[in-house]
Amino acid sequence: MLKIHDLDFGFNDAENYKRNENKSFFNKVFFRTEELDKLCGRNTFFLIGEKGTGKTACAVYLSNNDYKETLSTLNYIRETDYHKFVQMKNKDHLALSDYVDIWKVIIYLLLSRSISTKEKNSLMPKFIKFRNVNAAVDEYYAKAFSPEIINAITKQSMTTV
Repeated sequence: MLKIHDLDFGFNDAENYKRNENKSFFNKVFFRTEELDKLCGRNTFFLIGEKGTGKTACAVYLSNNDYKETLSTLNYIRETDYHKFVQMKNKDHLALSDYVDIWKVIIYLLLSRSISTKEKNSLMPKFIKFRNVNAAVDEYYAKAFSPEIINAITKQSMTTV
């Protein structure tokens, strides 16, 4: 029998299991449930839940494995990015209705970046429209929280009121 100090309790944050050296252990201990199968369904688009309920664990498992023919990637919105949104909101640069638009932009950016990365060796990058999309994404990331973007968001909010 193992002594307590010899037991491997793993990490308290599933994000650590994205690393190659930790994937096999995670695959051994991850509990696949009916809910995971539902998450892979064609009509499921978001995973929402309380902190500590396994959202990140499911996302990491799906991004690490070819499960139920799903293609999954995991993108983190870091706390620093979240704090930038909070600062913009606190300075009245961001109306509540802007959150939907911001999340749409973030999701579109992540999708376009993913397509760009996966298709970089295909013919797609040779097309001018595709290059223009990549340039726009790069420019957005370079200036995402610059005063000009905050000013544009504020002006757009004022015109829709």
